[in-house]
Amino acid sequence: MQSAHARYPAPDPMTLPARADLDLVCLEAGNTLVGMDHRLLAALLADEGIATTPAALERAAAQARPAISRRLEDGGSSEAAESAAFQVRTILAGIGVPAGRSRR
Repeated sequence: MQSAHARYPAPDPMTLPARADLDLVCLEAGNTLVGMDHRLLAALLADEGIATTPAALERAAAQARPAISRRLEDGGSSEAAESAAFQVRTILAGIGVPAGRSRR
């Protein structure tokens, strides 16, 4: 079976438009315009031996939002690496991954 990285390769940078052809560059974070690819994440997790579905990941991500918001309200920064790690750990917990299993 192919790994998720092989099944979902990154776009070839040579196929991207030249800078002169760009009308907009949007650097967005926070699931406002650009969201997680739950299908890809489920495939990557399967490669690590964690069985889940895209729908389960979507539900876990939605359920994680209040905890993430509380963390940010308490002075956390959404730009901090630890905030991203907290989000991932919270989502993984939401699909039943034990805390110790989510660390490499």
